[in-house]
Amino acid sequence: MNQIKCPNCGEIFQVDQASFAEILNQVKNAEFDKELKLREIEIEQRLLQKTSISEAEHLKEVTRLQNEIEKMQLDQDRQLEAEKSHHALVIEKERREKDKEIVELQQQLREFSLQSEVKLKEKTSDLEKKLIQTENLLKNETTEKELSIRNLKEQH
Repeated sequence: MNQIKCPNCGEIFQVDQASFAEILNQVKNAEFDKELKLREIEIEQRLLQKTSISEAEHLKEVTRLQNEIEKMQLDQDRQLEAEKSHHALVIEKERREKDKEIVELQQQLREFSLQSEVKLKEKTSDLEKKLIQTENLLKNETTEKELSIRNLKEQH
């Protein structure tokens, strides 16, 4: 026979071998269940921690990727601005060159116009001189003929 002392009242009980084995089995099962429940809680806590860590790492990675995307967008915006600026400078340079070419062509046109005017005046002046000379010759000849006719008339 085995003796068992009550933990609450302190009384000692006499139990036979089968009852003792049954009580021992109940205590072992209760302890096993208690230990199993503690292990289950511990595993759940570890899993929650790992999940929390995993979520934190995931959030960290998402934040890193968002920052990388923003950086790439800023770089792309800067590059686009630089290309726009360069394009605007090229266009401005070409516009200035065209304006300069227009001014040069206008100057050439004025010079050509002035040269044409001068040549026209020279030709006109030459023609007027020839006309005056021709008129003078004609007058001279007319006068000479008239004189000749008078002379002839006077002689006859």
